[in-house]
Amino acid sequence: MMSVEFALAPSTARCPACDTLLGQLVSADVFIGGCSSCGGLWLDAAACQRLLNGSLSIGSRAFIRHHVGTASELPRGIPYRQRSQPHERPCPICRGPLEQRAVSEPRVTLDVCEHGTFFDTGELTAFLDLEAERAFEAEKEISRLERKEDGKRLVLRILEMILPRDRPHRDW
Repeated sequence: MMSVEFALAPSTARCPACDTLLGQLVSADVFIGGCSSCGGLWLDAAACQRLLNGSLSIGSRAFIRHHVGTASELPRGIPYRQRSQPHERPCPICRGPLEQRAVSEPRVTLDVCEHGTFFDTGELTAFLDLEAERAFEAEKEISRLERKEDGKRLVLRILEMILPRDRPHRDW
């Protein structure tokens, strides 16, 4: 397996979940911070928007995948939401309280501020898995419709081949 190296810059931003300094991906246009302690991931508003519309850079996507992979190796304790109150989670940028937003699909609760979104370990993976599943289902449906259309064309072609063209059509 290929080793992936990322340039992480010192950051003054602290993890909303455990107050550890976030490792920051060096990027000119977005701030993505990963917590090496709890495995949480902060995406600023620009990174979230680019992730949603598919324009997030390959390097940023690779950093997220790498961080999600290493976070899955962290020892598990009591989940953060079970050991603290929601108002205790500050935004890494403005230090104001993050607002909890429940998302129905996948079933997660995100911590949001105008500056970005904090994903606990596993939450971003749930979104990415759902996105991949939806894309796969859409591809299957397109393929099914194409096969159905191909089937219709095939039937018409067979009918054209077996029905003589020179005989007048009879109305039944």
